Amino acid sequence: LLEPLFVALSVPDGLTDAIAFAVAFATITFLHVVFGELAPKSVAIARAEGTSLFVAPFMRFFYYLFYPGIVVFNGTANAVVRLFGVPPASETEEEHSEDELRLIIGRSTRQGVLNTGEEHMLEAVFKLEDTPAREVMVPRPDVISLPAGMPLRELFRVVASGEHTRYPVHEEGSSDRIVGAVHAKDVMRAVEDGGGLRAQVRAEDVMREVLTIPENRRVDAVLQDLKDRRLRMAIVIDEWGSFEGIITMEDIVEEIVGEIRDEFDEEESAVRELPDGSYSMDGLTPIEEANRALGSRFESEDFGTVGGLVFGHLGRAPKAGDEIRVAGHLLTVEEVDGPRVARVVARKEAS
Repeated sequence: LLEPLFVALSVPDGLTDAIAFAVAFATITFLHVVFGELAPKSVAIARAEGTSLFVAPFMRFFYYLFYPGIVVFNGTANAVVRLFGVPPASETEEEHSEDELRLIIGRSTRQGVLNTGEEHMLEAVFKLEDTPAREVMVPRPDVISLPAGMPLRELFRVVASGEHTRYPVHEEGSSDRIVGAVHAKDVMRAVEDGGGLRAQVRAEDVMREVLTIPENRRVDAVLQDLKDRRLRMAIVIDEWGSFEGIITMEDIVEEIVGEIRDEFDEEESAVRELPDGSYSMDGLTPIEEANRALGSRFESEDFGTVGGLVFGHLGRAPKAGDEIRVAGHLLTVEEVDGPRVARVVARKEAS
């Protein structure tokens, strides 16, 4: 095919064979790469299941046919790498590090295999091992605890409110010492079995054991503790043994799937935009959530909530009307609950 071209160009006879060999080699290489590797690989990726089912019998046949040779070559190669102190890699090894999994998840999301919600949930699972219980717990000021001596009539009134199903029980006269937890079902059972609300039953008579954990315990470990003990709530304490709050199975699940609301939850959002463009938020709003809503860059190494951020900058007990400036935003204390910042209004300042 190329001879007429060689003649027209007056190519010496000595170069004809060399040029023909180079052209033939390049052509074969091109056809091999395109039709022997790239195109089949693309088809296999696009139709992975069908391709696997089609080629599996052939691969199995050739595997057993050449098995003796595979053993010899692999055994020799493994012996050589061991001489250099390198453990041989397993051909069936499929483990991936956390960073590799994050890369796979990110790439799958960009390619449309996973949606954004699925990516956020998978990322949240990885964060559980780095999240301490104190960042997920319901803080002590928001916990409803009951005295151990509370009579059945009052217990029934509390659980009938439908706000919660489990309540921590503290010692009489010491709300800092939690001794158990009362479940709504146990209260209802006590009413039925004890002859009504006049039964001589107190909270300590129907309470169950409660799991106590330190505030810095990782959330993934807390989840395993609750599963192993078949419990749904744990008491969080600080290094001095003081009651800090509670953490429930629902709190941990919400870290993965987002906030879960039922028919008894109030509809008020933790962060809501006001007509003037400012934002009103609960003092217990996590700093990360506030940053997402405001597009801000609030940071604090000592506090995890907006209320804590304000308290840290004030350096004293907050009062309604107190203001601080952080990361280009004006934060105003809108409401306080004792020494705690209950609600804050955030307004972006003009640059």
